[in-house]
Amino acid sequence: MIRRGAFVPHPMHWDAIERAVAQIESDDPARGDQMTPDYVWYEREIAPHVASLSVASIERATGLSAASARKVSEGIQIPRPHHWSALRRAIRRHAVR
Repeated sequence: MIRRGAFVPHPMHWDAIERAVAQIESDDPARGDQMTPDYVWYEREIAPHVASLSVASIERATGLSAASARKVSEGIQIPRPHHWSALRRAIRRHAVR
């Protein structure tokens, strides 16, 4: 709904908006830490082993493009955190061979 040039959400959404704003403004310092990926863990646990994987296996495991998979393999690019578990599985499969 638009009133006087400003967007006004429907009243049925007001409670949800208030809860979202309260959550964002909360004083809980741990909330920010839970949302931050642990790049130190990636560098320690995954990065040393990624070079042993072929570019094609990184592509298959993560769905990344060939160019991005090559950059990950060479250590130029850190993949987004949602790809880390797939890389760990690929590393484990490679180690079993």
